[in-house]
This record gives sequence, C-alpha cells and structure tokens, in this order.
Amino acid sequence: DQIRIETIKPLKTTINNNVKFDEDKRYIVANINNTRAVFDKIKGVFSSICCDNKEYFVAPMQYNIWRAPTDNDNGIKEQWLRAGYNRAFTKMYSCKIIDSCIVVKFSMVSNANRPIMDIVAEYSFDEDGRLHGNIKCIRNKEMVFLPRFGIRLFLDYHMENATYTGYGAGESYIDKCQNSYFGKFSATADEMFTDYIIPQENGARYGVEKLLITGEKKSMSFLAEKPYSFNLSHYTQEELFKKGHNFELNKSNYTILCFDYFNSGIGSGSCCTTLDSKYQLDDETFEFNFYLKVK
Repeated sequence: DQIRIETIKPLKTTINNNVKFDEDKRYIVANINNTRAVFDKIKGVFSSICCDNKEYFVAPMQYNIWRAPTDNDNGIKEQWLRAGYNRAFTKMYSCKIIDSCIVVKFSMVSNANRPIMDIVAEYSFDEDGRLHGNIKCIRNKEMVFLPRFGIRLFLDYHMENATYTGYGAGESYIDKCQNSYFGKFSATADEMFTDYIIPQENGARYGVEKLLITGEKKSMSFLAEKPYSFNLSHYTQEELFKKGHNFELNKSNYTILCFDYFNSGIGSGSCCTTLDSKYQLDDETFEFNFYLKVK
C-alpha cells in the first residue's frame, strides 16, 4: 500500500507581456527569449515550436478526442463512430491576441453530425518561455461520452524517451491501475507499447503529475493543474484502428504523444457490461490547464 504525503502543487500563471507577436492572415508568430512558436489561425493550433533553432513539431498539434477502440470498447465503438469522433476536426469562429494571450473560439465537429463540443482556448507564455494552455470545453450532452480529450503532438522519431511521475511501471488507466504503483519511471516509446494481437489503444500511463520527453538533444516537459494521462508511441491511433493484426502494423516516421486531460476507462465491454459512468468522460463542461516547456 501507499500513502500520499504530498499532493500536486497548484500551477501559478504569470503572463509575460513582453512577448513579441507578428501576425498575418494565416499565422501568429510569438517570439520570447530563444523560443519561436507559430500558431495557425485556421486550425486553432500551434504548427511549429522552435527553441535554439531546433524544431520540435514534425506536424501541427491536434485536439484529440479519438482512440483506437479496445476489445472492451466493442459495445460503445459503433456509437463513437456514428458520432464522428474518429473524424473530428476544428471549425474556427475567432482568433485574437488579447492582453498577450492568443484566444481562439471553435467547435469540434465532424461531417454530417451535430457539433461535438464548443471550446475556448487561451495560450500565453510566462517569463521562462513556458507555454501555458487553458482549454475550456462545453460538450454536447446529447452525444455519447468521449473516448478521451487532450492534445496530440507529432515529434521527431528520436524523441522517444519518457520520464514521468505517475502510475506505472506498466500501462495504467483510470479503471485499470490496481496493479500499478505511484512513482518515477523511465521508458522508451517501444517499451511502453503493449503488443496486443488485435491492434488497439494501449500503453497509456495514468495519474501523471510530471512528464519529460527527450531525444536528439531536445527535451519537452509537461505540467498540468490536475493529474493527467499520456501515451507515447511510434504508432498512430489511425494505424492501430485500421489494421486487424499486430504483424500488419507499420511504424510512423515520428513519435506521437497523446497528452490527455482524461482518457476514458477500459471497462469490460467484451463481457457485455457497460463502462461505469465514473470512468467515462461524460462531463458537460471541463477545463484543461497545462504548461509545456521546450529546451
């Protein structure tokens, strides 16, 4: 057994008003210290982050609500697919710079479906050059609960080393962690991959308070207001969903990081039982508050 004697400390947000912003019709470029970040106003995400002339993103970041369904998601998978969660994208309404913050309003939508959720996201930088994200969400309660919510980053292939403080050492989920313990762990993306015969969501780590991703003389660290979940892999969720057998899988040319506010539980749907509501991302409103630092 474990007894926690210290809890996660609240994040202190101090906005740096000395950030230099350059803006055109498509992009906002923020320059602070040795960091340059490019924000795509059409997609509502950062498409590039450079530090000391080193690029960290292979592709633009994404807001992520999908995962490759597990065997236990069979009872809910069809509802997720009908809701369009696997093909969701952002529909932008506005993007402005307000008091040194990039403020965007948009919806997560999919073709031929009702809007999935409305989002207001604010991005700013502190004195140390850390990116602070505050994402406020209002979900369409008439739709089925979400598989997950977070951001997905596409990093250089060699940024595959994770050091984290959370539940390990193996994969852990909100309802699948009784064989885990809280501590500090290190592993590579390949070591965290769980090789199921039928490819599916795997390898997440639950209850994480600190995360550091390193490789190729680059590092990226994450903190959040509340414990979060993450997954580091060389396989995209699309690849895991598309292939029927593990021997058919093809690795990506990059490392994929899913940094999640919440990843719904695994449950036991393969035995025809419904995932307990306390393990579902079914809240009508929620807020994801985090820091990202590159160096």
